[in-house]
Amino acid sequence: MRVGRWFRGASSSAPVASLKMSLTSALNLIFAVLSGSCLAQEIEFNIPGQSLAEALQRFGEITGHNVLYDSNLTLGRSSKAVQGRLSPPFALAELLAATGLEARYLTPHSFMVVPTLAPANIKASPLINEYYGQIQGRLRTALCADDQVRPGKYRIATRFWIDRSGDIVRFEQLNSAGSRDLDERIGRALSRLRFGAPPDGLGQPVTIVVVPQAPGITMGCDGVPIRRAKAIP
Repeated sequence: MRVGRWFRGASSSAPVASLKMSLTSALNLIFAVLSGSCLAQEIEFNIPGQSLAEALQRFGEITGHNVLYDSNLTLGRSSKAVQGRLSPPFALAELLAATGLEARYLTPHSFMVVPTLAPANIKASPLINEYYGQIQGRLRTALCADDQVRPGKYRIATRFWIDRSGDIVRFEQLNSAGSRDLDERIGRALSRLRFGAPPDGLGQPVTIVVVPQAPGITMGCDGVPIRRAKAIP
């Protein structure tokens, strides 16, 4: 199922066949709940070798880490299998081995995937990373304003286009969250989003995948994560 909304007379695009196809747009930001102790804590991983985009999404679901990347970097790349009880940074290094990419942590629970030894490619990353944080915070606020759409129990992918003033000129929901009512509520929340002017170099459209919380993790809408149990994939 594809749910779409357009603003200001933007032209339509080709239908999106599945959630996986959303991973091929210009930019992906996988939202997952943050875990205060996740960086050092060892977690049981069971991620098979697969497309790198899908592997990164699974890593985010298991660890609760935010993953940011330009999806052009993942096209045609596959991940290694990651098995066993490992710390998240070690598991991530294993996952990215031999891909020509590496992870650069922006915060203890947020990282960016970039080409190995290619600092020129991320010259503008401080401003872009700050903008990602603004997107994340305002999305959380918009979803948490409605008790029925608080994140944590559904998966939804959406992509949107932001104009120079920071207004969303168009957005599309790329899959159903599970019911028409929930989809409509999410759509209304997205339609209220407003950001500041985007920095130069921001890939568009911006794609966000909100994933269910990792097992044992709950997130209050104040943004404070609580780990109630060990995360098991």
